[in-house]
Amino acid sequence: MNIAEYSIKRPEHIVIGDPWYFETETGERLKKLVVDYQPEEQFMARLNIEEMEEDGMYMTNVYICFASEKDIEIYMADGRYETQKINQKPIYVDTAKYKVSVDGRSQDFYTACDGTWGAETTIYHEDKRGRKNIDAVMISLFMPYDMTFELTKQQMSVLFEEMELLPERRNRTSGIKQPDKKTPTR
Repeated sequence: MNIAEYSIKRPEHIVIGDPWYFETETGERLKKLVVDYQPEEQFMARLNIEEMEEDGMYMTNVYICFASEKDIEIYMADGRYETQKINQKPIYVDTAKYKVSVDGRSQDFYTACDGTWGAETTIYHEDKRGRKNIDAVMISLFMPYDMTFELTKQQMSVLFEEMELLPERRNRTSGIKQPDKKTPTR
């Protein structure tokens, strides 16, 4: 298993989806099928690339996280606060390819089959009036089977500016974080 975490410059706009959807769908239907996200100015960005081997096949996945500096480590470790809620939207493919566009730089990825090739996960909390406040957005991408770790790293470095490898972290926490005296309850 090969894993690397990178800091990246927070993009202004990221769009991901099957190119066919952009040609044939509009409005709410298009919103349900694609990622079209403009990260909050106060968010920073991280990117993980993971290559796993299962039954002799290698699979490479990309995880992109947008969150505040104080909480990004929690989300990168797949954690969250107990009072937060999650909204997840799959990234569908119907023409055996998806396009990733980041601030005008684009790359098509040919999947060789249709289906679900990732997800956009919004982590949020509701204030006392029931208004939704976004705490983080995570985007996961399942790379085509012919994309090796190195090729994925190369493609991501073209799409995302200032991609810098972070030191390996051995003691990550996972799961739902319980509030303590230092952690405000939301």
